[in-house]
Amino acid sequence: MASAAKWELEVDGIWKVPPSLELTAWLEDQYLHNNNSKVNLKGSLQIKKKKLTKTIKAEVDLEKMYMTKPFGCRLRRTKRPGVWLHVRRSIHYAYASAQLHRIQLDNQLPDAVFPAVFYPSNEFGAVQPSISACIMFHSAVGQLHTIKHMSIVAQEFYLKLDKGFVSAMYDVLNPILPNISSGSIHSELKKLKMPITFKAMKQNQKETDDGPEVERVCIAGLRVKFSFSPRGSVYGNHTRQNDILDWFLTSLGATLTEMKNVSISIGHYERQSISWDRLTVDFMDHAKYQIVQQ
Repeated sequence: MASAAKWELEVDGIWKVPPSLELTAWLEDQYLHNNNSKVNLKGSLQIKKKKLTKTIKAEVDLEKMYMTKPFGCRLRRTKRPGVWLHVRRSIHYAYASAQLHRIQLDNQLPDAVFPAVFYPSNEFGAVQPSISACIMFHSAVGQLHTIKHMSIVAQEFYLKLDKGFVSAMYDVLNPILPNISSGSIHSELKKLKMPITFKAMKQNQKETDDGPEVERVCIAGLRVKFSFSPRGSVYGNHTRQNDILDWFLTSLGATLTEMKNVSISIGHYERQSISWDRLTVDFMDHAKYQIVQQ
């Protein structure tokens, strides 16, 4: 979703927010609804401060973005789109940059414990995009594609799950989920207990350097505030649930009961001169082992 419009006034060379919400609302209303003329727009505003109410006159020129009343100053309006994409291309290079301002997933079940499941924290009124990513390719005739640079930056997110939502999502995604037997679960748990260094040595012996070469990749540290509740009604028939879902709801859910805003973080990740296939496996291990240890 896109951001709300933000108005600023230049006072003594410094951009500041308007002194009242009424002035901000009036500026936005004039900007949106005066399509014929945006010059010398006038109005009277009722400003409430504590127990007092006073009337001020406002006058602006939205073509030049300048306000003359109640005082003279330059104006600035900024608004971030929901999705921003920038692509450039030359003979041998291609560059793409993308920004997602805000992503949010809601739980609309009747007895939802958490109405919002996934959303950015936006602490201290941050206006930065939720997710930013950029990538640059290099290609030449008769040569493999090379990823010269790739970076991903994400803000802090909240992830709030309850038993009813997890079960409902399983019903929706079940047709495309792989079948995992109990033996596979035990083998995965053994892998998680294996020391990271030993695991890396085993992978280096088996992996091949397939896929395009990545000269440099940088993924900023990720942090999620996780909440879980064993409450929430389970709808439908779940007699054929996947083993992992059974384990999560009956074992993990019963052990942890209520969790609220537990911080789970993944450290900064940076690699150079690595193949794409090795990169994906290496990053998954980098994230998985840190999450399990926490």
